Amino acid sequence: MAKPKIGYENLLELTTSTITVTDEVTNFEKELAYNWKTFDGWKAISVGTVYYTVDLGSAMNVDYWGCVKHTLSDTGGSIKLQYSSDNFSGDINDFATAVIPSDDTVMFQTVTTAISARYWRWEITSTPAAFFGVLALGQSLEAVRAVKSGAMLPHEARDNKVLDQRSEAGAFLGRSIINKGIKARIKFDTLPLSYGRVDWSAFLDHATLKPFFYSWNPDYPDTVYAWMDRNPMPTAYDRANTVRVGLNIRGLL
Repeated sequence: MAKPKIGYENLLELTTSTITVTDEVTNFEKELAYNWKTFDGWKAISVGTVYYTVDLGSAMNVDYWGCVKHTLSDTGGSIKLQYSSDNFSGDINDFATAVIPSDDTVMFQTVTTAISARYWRWEITSTPAAFFGVLALGQSLEAVRAVKSGAMLPHEARDNKVLDQRSEAGAFLGRSIINKGIKARIKFDTLPLSYGRVDWSAFLDHATLKPFFYSWNPDYPDTVYAWMDRNPMPTAYDRANTVRVGLNIRGLL
């Protein structure tokens, strides 16, 4: 079983990054696609094939990209991440196969070995133009081992509010559901001490303020876009030179 991955680094945020797009609708500028907020985002004017291109300033490692709050499924479109050494003037390589989403759930694509490149772009085909709430790419944080028995599957941890309608005599008249996304817990144990003190700590610095992508098993399309719910579990000494960590999350599918 594949190990869980957390996508929280977003190289689009770097001050050394220069981003260009084919075009953009007013009030849907390219910068709105990497502020981690889902109520705004980028949308092109042009239909057909458009590009969202990133010059990182120097070659950097990328092993994941993610997207949430898109309308690509509504337009029957596709999206593919590409990389280059010469700003796509001749050297054009695919990060992985194109994604053609059948619904509007989170997209999260990874590779086993990180790819180092300076120039990256999403090639998007969509008619009409699609909307993208959040785009991210970078190096993911991989867990030390696969999840254990009893681990919560975030995709199934639905945080719905149920409202029953009943008659005066108590007869069931129907039910309304308010979808509030998901509510779950991430928990890892018997981790190397350095993982808890360095890797996990760096992730918590991000999660204190911003959301992230969480895939309990990248072999399944079950990634959620999550944010910290209350304070994290304190990193605790587990056994000889190992620690356990955890985090309560809420999020979107």
